[in-house]
Amino acid sequence: MRNEHFLRIFLLLTFCTAYLLSFSNLGVYAYDRLFGSDGAYKPGTKIGSIDVAEMSTAQAKEEVKASIEKWKATQTIDIQYKEKSETLPMDVFSFYLNDTFAVAQTGKETPVSVKVNEELLAAFLSSFQNDPEDKDNLQMDRLKRQLHTQASMLSPSNELLSLESFLPESSQTKEVLAQSTVAVTSKEMADIQSWLDELKQLKIPAQKTVSLNELIQKHQLENLSPDSLSLVGSSIYETITYSNFDILERHIGSEIPDYIDPGFEARISPGKLDLAFFNSNQSDYTLTFELDQGRLTTKLVGEPFFYTYETAVKERKEYEPRTIVQYTAMLSPNVTNIETMGKNGLAIKVERTVTDGDAVIASNLLSDDFYPPENKVEQRGLIIDEEDSDNSQDMDSSESSSSKVDEDAAKESNDKSESNDSSGNSSASSSNGNEGPPKNNSTTSEAEKKTTNANEQAVNKEREQIMNGTADVKEPEKP
Repeated sequence: MRNEHFLRIFLLLTFCTAYLLSFSNLGVYAYDRLFGSDGAYKPGTKIGSIDVAEMSTAQAKEEVKASIEKWKATQTIDIQYKEKSETLPMDVFSFYLNDTFAVAQTGKETPVSVKVNEELLAAFLSSFQNDPEDKDNLQMDRLKRQLHTQASMLSPSNELLSLESFLPESSQTKEVLAQSTVAVTSKEMADIQSWLDELKQLKIPAQKTVSLNELIQKHQLENLSPDSLSLVGSSIYETITYSNFDILERHIGSEIPDYIDPGFEARISPGKLDLAFFNSNQSDYTLTFELDQGRLTTKLVGEPFFYTYETAVKERKEYEPRTIVQYTAMLSPNVTNIETMGKNGLAIKVERTVTDGDAVIASNLLSDDFYPPENKVEQRGLIIDEEDSDNSQDMDSSESSSSKVDEDAAKESNDKSESNDSSGNSSASSSNGNEGPPKNNSTTSEAEKKTTNANEQAVNKEREQIMNGTADVKEPEKP
């Protein structure tokens, strides 16, 4: 009996001693495993994306709390549905710091405990859902898990989530969103048919740029005429103006086009003039082409846009041509010949308006085109003024009068000479035939010389006056 009692006491004391020793040793081991020998987290310990190595629990909590506040203040998560995008308010996230450190392990990564408020999230998403079917088809659980993952890791990078990726493909319908029709002449018919043989449909990938010159080169359509390519390019351009595609490059010609409305021309020349545009949406779209009865129809097919896009001419102003006059000796005086009739110039502005129901979201200038006027060209014969004609007649009359005066002066001089000769002969005859004394003829000869000199001076003076234009000249009498 006495030995049995001693044995019981011994076993009890041994058990207690082993319990105390193991508790103290295992407790220290467990503490070291969780918090390290000095109470700090070991290297490699992270809470979300925050490194808390070499920190105590209290220090780590303060660091993570400050990081959560900073993340909520600076981080943005954009939610996009089609072309509409808005930033998600951070109020939808609720963080639980104590629950996070309750499960944290030293040397390991632990996500932050966070919860997504479904009511606030649903209220935010209601502004994206014009179609009630979209609300029913939206995979809300997947979206919440995605948001939870980003918040629990306190990711420092901004995020963009597209709601299309949380909708089943069966709910994504495709419709004809816009179309344009242009007339095709017989001269371009063969080229347009060659285009359709190569490009019956044109895919516009999401987030990609489309260049017509690259497509022309890829499908070896460089042999098509620039007029035919411009017709196709203009049809494409007018169609995509009723979308949210960004126009990167576009050109127009120097003359107002007759195959499409001014303001929607897109001139194409391989390697020189291009039409390029960018699809900023998250989904693909398709351009289809159809030639029927001499008319080319281009359609834009894809998912309906969130907003409505309308294009209209907002300003149109015509400029009259100037008239260029060319004088030529090939035409009779005062005769006019029209070489070029001329054409009016045109300045035209086109705007694209974005609406959400009855509300106008934006209105942007899409194009500002100018076609210079073609000047009118006239050819006219040389003009003879009446004043020039009168001066010409006066000069002719002056020359005629001067000639007549010279003739009269010469005739008078001859008559005087003949008279002197006759008088001299008479005197000689009288002297020879009569006995009376001869007459003295020296006085008569000197007087005649004075008269002749006076006449010549008068004639010369009158001639000078006529040449200087100071004489009063009369028209010569007609016989």
